[in-house]
Amino acid sequence: GRLIPRTQLTYSVPVQGPAPEPVRQGPDRLAELRALLAPEIKQNLVEVLDGPIVRLTNAFASGSDRIEDDRIPLLKKIAQRFKNDKCYIEVIGHTDSQPFRSARFGSNWDLSIARAERVAGLLISEGIAKERVSSTGRAEKEPLVDNDTPEHRAMNRRTDIYIR
Repeated sequence: GRLIPRTQLTYSVPVQGPAPEPVRQGPDRLAELRALLAPEIKQNLVEVLDGPIVRLTNAFASGSDRIEDDRIPLLKKIAQRFKNDKCYIEVIGHTDSQPFRSARFGSNWDLSIARAERVAGLLISEGIAKERVSSTGRAEKEPLVDNDTPEHRAMNRRTDIYIR
């Protein structure tokens, strides 16, 4: 067969066995997550959106997949909360539209995948079953705002954690 370049792949871990039971959704789940992460929300380290989606912003230095030290306790807190839950967690990495290439990452795709894998790996290392976690990268393909200013580009560089 034909090999697909890494930049065209997304990575995920397939869920084996029966689908997880639905997680409580709506206002109760959002309120629970917002209460759990209230200090981090107040510090602008994270947002909790409908879905529920936990959105990390500025969790990585430019061009890096190393999680910033101040985000690790936040991710550990999320892992501790959900490690015994039956929910499914999908981590999606995003970048801005600035062309990017380094010796380690060939493109924004590679960087967004590596960031999502880093977050997913930390959640798994903290006790969430690997069968319940997947990661993928979307590069610059799903911007929240135009990439026309440094502030807007920073908003688009994010990692979303979907809790289903």
